[in-house]
Amino acid sequence: MSQLSFKFPEKEIAFLKWYSEKTSEPLGTIYRKITLEYFIEWKKTQLIEAYLSGSIGIKQLATLGGMSFHECLLLLKKNNIDPPYNELLDTHSAQVMEELLAERKKK
Repeated sequence: MSQLSFKFPEKEIAFLKWYSEKTSEPLGTIYRKITLEYFIEWKKTQLIEAYLSGSIGIKQLATLGGMSFHECLLLLKKNNIDPPYNELLDTHSAQVMEELLAERKKK
């Protein structure tokens, strides 16, 4: 894990201190947890935009997102984005379906 440091506005620190006292959680833990959650969502948005623009492929989307290929496909599905497939696969799938339907009709 890496460490980052930056200055934080006093009014935000005051809130974090108040919340820390209220929940008995350390100030750093609260901030780290919230920041990481928002960062992960932001990262996914950036990666999806890069994928849609064609600047990265699905493998790189999964790798940079820290996801398995399956998790990556689920993310695309959640965002109503069709997974990548080529025309050959689409044509082959249609042919197989036609063959299966024809076999059913024979029976």
